[in-house]
Amino acid sequence: WAAAVDDDGTWSAVRVDPVSGETLAHIRIPGRIPSDRSHHGIVVSGGYVWTPALRDGLFRIDAGTNTPSGIVAVTGGVVGAAMDGGDGAVWAVGNDSALRRFDARTTDVTATALISEMGLMPTGVDLAYGGGTVWVTVADANIRHLIGFDPLTLERRYHYVLPSLGLVSDAYELAADGDRVVITETWPGGVTVVDGAAGLIVGQHRFATAGISVDGDRAWLL
Repeated sequence: WAAAVDDDGTWSAVRVDPVSGETLAHIRIPGRIPSDRSHHGIVVSGGYVWTPALRDGLFRIDAGTNTPSGIVAVTGGVVGAAMDGGDGAVWAVGNDSALRRFDARTTDVTATALISEMGLMPTGVDLAYGGGTVWVTVADANIRHLIGFDPLTLERRYHYVLPSLGLVSDAYELAADGDRVVITETWPGGVTVVDGAAGLIVGQHRFATAGISVDGDRAWLL
């Protein structure tokens, strides 16, 4: 699954056969067209595909039938960078500074947490789930926060303040696997690898990056 803007300007969720490359489904995402890379995002959890419906909340698609399943309202809306899913749940930070845990099948909100660090930069937030922790990065003035939450209760487990390699703005992307959290930055930034359990930076690499995926001891970067 991928979120894409078509040549005619339509924002869509597209399902592609990973072997043949054939397009299996093409579903229009309601709401306004994304104008920033952080608006894009798509996750699969609980048999459903979730993608942001900007300003309105989260758009849900039944992954078994490739049919729309409605919009789950979130106050202030959600951007794609600030959501992730797994283990039957979806986590998203709304532009109202609230982190929510949704049951992916029922859409019920099962836990919430306020992220007061968001301040005046509501779009400077990235979220990733991995290693049994929900990780959120927040850009705030001249510093970057990395906050770890319990995935069920959303109680805070960790809170670190990290130096950045480039401008302290929205991290390009965040990924997590086990205790390792990886933060990427576009030019003139780089990659920061954090031991989430210890709160230690175990590596910083000064080269500009875009998307990232982490699996075990490997990180795949653009």
